[in-house]
Amino acid sequence: MLGGDGFFVNFLPTLDGKKVAEHFKAALEFEGQAIIIKEYAPTLVPGILQTQPYTHEVSS
Repeated sequence: MLGGDGFFVNFLPTLDGKKVAEHFKAALEFEGQAIIIKEYAPTLVPGILQTQPYTHEVSS
């Protein structure tokens, strides 16, 4: 769709039905112990994503 060449489709089978990927287990444990979780989400879209094909796909 957005030129990802099937990256996410190919990545999902590696979970084999698990809740999270093996390399993320430690982070999941820390998250469970956290008192507060803060998330940073920039409001600026990186320049490479400001292309006409990207804008067309996102807005259609």
